[in-house]
Amino acid sequence: MKEYIVRRLLLMVPTIFGAVTLIFLLMNILPGDIAMMILGEDTGQASPEQVARIREQLGLNRPLYVQYFSWLWGIVRLDFGNSLWTGQPVFHEIWIRLPITLTLISFSVLISAALAVPVGILAALRQDSWVDYGLRLFTISGLSIPSFWLGMLVILFLLIVFSWFPPLTYAVIYKDPWTSLQQLFLPALVLGYRQAAVSARMMRSSMLEVLKEDYVRTARAKGLMERTVVYLHALKNASLPVITIFGVEMVILFSGAVIIEKIFNVPGVGTLIVDAMGRRDIPLVQGVVLIIVGFVLIINLIVDLIYSWLDPRIRYH
Repeated sequence: MKEYIVRRLLLMVPTIFGAVTLIFLLMNILPGDIAMMILGEDTGQASPEQVARIREQLGLNRPLYVQYFSWLWGIVRLDFGNSLWTGQPVFHEIWIRLPITLTLISFSVLISAALAVPVGILAALRQDSWVDYGLRLFTISGLSIPSFWLGMLVILFLLIVFSWFPPLTYAVIYKDPWTSLQQLFLPALVLGYRQAAVSARMMRSSMLEVLKEDYVRTARAKGLMERTVVYLHALKNASLPVITIFGVEMVILFSGAVIIEKIFNVPGVGTLIVDAMGRRDIPLVQGVVLIIVGFVLIINLIVDLIYSWLDPRIRYH
């Protein structure tokens, strides 16, 4: 197991390298110049000499390959560089926003699990009944409705009915946990709805298959209570496909957080990367991508290890 973990950690390096390299190339292909934005592009008063001076100060006049390898060398030294827009260290810009995004995603996962497991189990136990049809409508709606559209509908409904506005500032979880959870509940609910729908459908299908297995029929033949059969014998094996798909859904959660944070005015990493891309702040975009890719890879590794723990037949070498 230790050798497997070490091997997976080493495989993360080329994955992160490829993702960051792709982002670097794409950001340099996109039109726009941060030097013009800093000087006030719309005024038309920026002279070529001023633009050249700003580009020299920011290091943008260097060849692309020099900028690229300079940034890679900084990563080796755990130095993400400075934001071209604010001049602050990239790590500092990310660090002050990262707890909010991680709280949002963690809260979304908890809401998703709290919805998906009972919905999937109940739909399987009441197969083809009105309960099953109603819960299937719930899950299909979650798969069909885009998160950003649902988020805007939630804001419009609360704005019109209750005159509610998204908060302009958000509390950090370790400073004010209760306020932070209250503020993040709605965006987390919108973000976690889709994952809950996917997981619930997978739980229903998996539970239907497991309930037909011989060991489940044997447990029922022994006279065990239905609750004991479902939760002690069937649920553990039925959860394996759900946990497998969870790693894939985490990628969607991180990408969805970018849009949801912008809609609900959440000052997290998602809002940060949208603003940085609009300003062509390449070091900041690369730093955020590096952090997100790292988190996704680590979460996928944890999911694989949990999968092995739940099913003793699976062993990684």
